[in-house]
Amino acid sequence: LYYVNDSDGDTVLYDYISKDENDIPYFEDIKVKKTITPKQGRVVIFNGLTWHTARQPKENIRCIINCNIVGS
Repeated sequence: LYYVNDSDGDTVLYDYISKDENDIPYFEDIKVKKTITPKQGRVVIFNGLTWHTARQPKENIRCIINCNIVGS
């Protein structure tokens, strides 16, 4: 994730990594591992199968660039 601007809509990473795209945990079984506040120019790199979400901003527009990198 690349944060284009400062915002109050945090990115939340959970402690669950899916085994594949169809692996869905029970939400009550996963815990918040890290919360990241969007700051202009910040880059966050993580395994795309890590469960994550974005909180809705209350004051600013949340603008990100998302890139999935696949290795061979």
